[in-house]
Amino acid sequence: MLDEFLEVQEGFVTGADSVFIRNAHEIPKSEKAIYVPYLPDREMERFNVPRKASRYVFHPFIGDKKLTENELKANFQETWDYLKRNSSTLRDRSSARAGSVLWWCPHRPMPVLKMLRPKLISPHLILVPRFSFDETGKYAVSRSPWLVPKEETMGEELLRYFLAILNSTVAYWQIVQTSHKYSRGYAMLEKKTLRNLAVPNPKDVAPAAMKKLLSLVEKRLGDPDLKQVETQLDELVSQLYGLSIEDRRQIGLEKTQ
Repeated sequence: MLDEFLEVQEGFVTGADSVFIRNAHEIPKSEKAIYVPYLPDREMERFNVPRKASRYVFHPFIGDKKLTENELKANFQETWDYLKRNSSTLRDRSSARAGSVLWWCPHRPMPVLKMLRPKLISPHLILVPRFSFDETGKYAVSRSPWLVPKEETMGEELLRYFLAILNSTVAYWQIVQTSHKYSRGYAMLEKKTLRNLAVPNPKDVAPAAMKKLLSLVEKRLGDPDLKQVETQLDELVSQLYGLSIEDRRQIGLEKTQ
């Protein structure tokens, strides 16, 4: 199961995305330190993440130290003024009314710090697999799943391996069979669904096959236009699963005669 190798987490919750998530051009360069690049579901791609962020999420931390209200007022005046203009919306959140969060703070900010690391990400709702590799840990995501190795020593090579697995026809077939369905064919990716996904154990993959798979992944990451590489990866992954001809037909890898 995927849960043996990767930890599946969910993105942040602000309680007021319409306020806390802002367009990049709205934020002064001098105040970018308290914002984190945000990747919305609709901008997520297969394999690669966008080079530039179009939106940012307010994150009132410098390093791992949370800003006080006085520090925010003194050093980030534009952001403070912006939050005050939207104070009625922010104060109306149930968490703010209950006093469990300051009116100007996102609901759960800490998970943003945890996800700024190399990881795999995917939209919450999918029509086709769109897992991508955030190699530098640049982006934060909201509610969408993100995945990291359970053991830090396993590192980025493992993420590249599972990038190929999760974008495969075999993995998608499993996801569709076990996920909640929406109109127009969308499937919802949930933690439980992903954790229980049957995957080939990377330790059982022959060195030559692993080398070939990782080489193909590297090619695809280096050039998003190399769509034929995805076909090669899909076939290689199906071989790792050890599918029979009947299995391949059932999931659409072989045409029924």
